[in-house]
Amino acid sequence: MKISFVCLVLLVVLSGCQAAKPSYALVFTANIDGNADIYRIKSNAETIERLTFTPDSEEHALRVSQDGTRILFEILDNHSPVLFPRRVYLLHTDTHKVSTLTEQLDLASSPGAWSPDEQQIAFVILEGERALMIMDADGSSYKEIPLTISASPQFQFPSPYLYWAIDGQKIFFSAGNYLTQPPLSENIYRVDVKTFDLEKLTDDSLGQCVKPARSPVSDLVIASCDQEQQVTLPSQFVIYVVDAVQPDPQKLVRISPEGEISCYDPTWSPDGSEIAYFCKGHATLYLTRFDGTETRLVDIGILKESDYLSQPAWSPSGREIAFIAGPDANHSKIYLINLETRDIREITGTPANYDQLSVQIIKEP
Repeated sequence: MKISFVCLVLLVVLSGCQAAKPSYALVFTANIDGNADIYRIKSNAETIERLTFTPDSEEHALRVSQDGTRILFEILDNHSPVLFPRRVYLLHTDTHKVSTLTEQLDLASSPGAWSPDEQQIAFVILEGERALMIMDADGSSYKEIPLTISASPQFQFPSPYLYWAIDGQKIFFSAGNYLTQPPLSENIYRVDVKTFDLEKLTDDSLGQCVKPARSPVSDLVIASCDQEQQVTLPSQFVIYVVDAVQPDPQKLVRISPEGEISCYDPTWSPDGSEIAYFCKGHATLYLTRFDGTETRLVDIGILKESDYLSQPAWSPSGREIAFIAGPDANHSKIYLINLETRDIREITGTPANYDQLSVQIIKEP
């Protein structure tokens, strides 16, 4: 009887102990009170935490470290005559301390990406002849990666959207004549950080292929390509996956369905098996396998009045996706959808201009 009683007590205790729901955070910029700053909210919380406050300026291009404790960003001064941001900044989310990583450079610069081990940062010089740069994570040891892409004086390169290869030996980026006259062209490239060897991963026939994003588990790269190649016409983006290990522009895998020619904001699932994205004109979230063989549609019908849908971001478990929705960008909110139950939860209560949505794991004490 004594043993049975002990077992009964243990059974009751264990049955009452349920695993806590994993906590993660959504990190984003928002213009809530007339000033765009960086914010964070935990998935199981209701209060938004403000991480920066920079009057009369806007934070852009967030690149968050793997544990969510450091954020690279740029600041656009609303009163500055200079078109581009001038520095790469680093925010420590635990202390809210902001430091300038490119203070020794007199040129405008934009943050790019953490290396896989987060010991280095790739970024772009935006003034004069654009250059791809690498520095240590503390802002020291600047190194330029020479790029010989085009002799045309109208050719602008590279864009600030950068990703390192999974082995940390190469960097993916896009470059093209996207600031000149049509037909516009932009392609995805890969450069070796040691040998400076350059490879072109896409073809001019695809138009403007922008914002490359590497898979979390391989060197497959998303390419969003606008085939209209014009300045004034509506964008007609088609989403492809490029094999950057054995690049062949003729063997791209189309991700967005045939007939859908305005799809945008693709993002990888944590295990690299699926890609989430939106297509214009539909209150539907698309989920397509990385090899293009299967597409799931997630109806978010309760938000059909939302003309603005953007920035899908997967939770670390892959069971939830956060996204921004609203009648327009300036009156949007952040929502969280459970992919198993299809339940949708509103994360932010106040309509505002939310952007740069990112989902990161938060270290618990």
